Amino acid sequence: MQQCFFFCRLDQVIIHVGALSLKESQELAQHAAEIGADGIAVIAPFFLKPWTKDILINFLKEVAAAAPALPFYYYHIPALTGVKIRAEELLDGILNKIPTFQGLKFSDTDLLDFGQCVDQNRQQQFAFLFGVDEQLLSALVMGATGAVGSTYNYLGKKTNQMLEAFEQKDFSLALNYQ
Repeated sequence: MQQCFFFCRLDQVIIHVGALSLKESQELAQHAAEIGADGIAVIAPFFLKPWTKDILINFLKEVAAAAPALPFYYYHIPALTGVKIRAEELLDGILNKIPTFQGLKFSDTDLLDFGQCVDQNRQQQFAFLFGVDEQLLSALVMGATGAVGSTYNYLGKKTNQMLEAFEQKDFSLALNYQ
């Protein structure tokens, strides 16, 4: 029996509810809850950027509170948002502020930050979804638990071959597919 690692089944629908304003994000979060989403994800606001961890956490907390029964994920993509708060710093104590926090989509090339996120939060059992397709193999080695990417739409077969080789611990073959 062949096992699929990431891409074969659509088990959950996590709706991205990020918007330029808190009110819009909250409305989208409420709508996601009403239509039966399995979770919500939000990007940092990128027009009026949060400049500290506490400001960003408060924004995320307010969005999560609009759909209190849904698992909550943060979409970390500083190249797009311009928000330079390290994900590792953001995760420190996040469950105290956002009890529904489940994980992170990490879309940055800073593998040191990603590695610290994984290493310092292993006991939390967060989902560490990686979003830089070209670095997926490195992220898997560091502890990524999944991936969300764009090239998988047209490179799905190659990506699945890489994932299968990784699972079989054939790192040379996995690197070749990467």
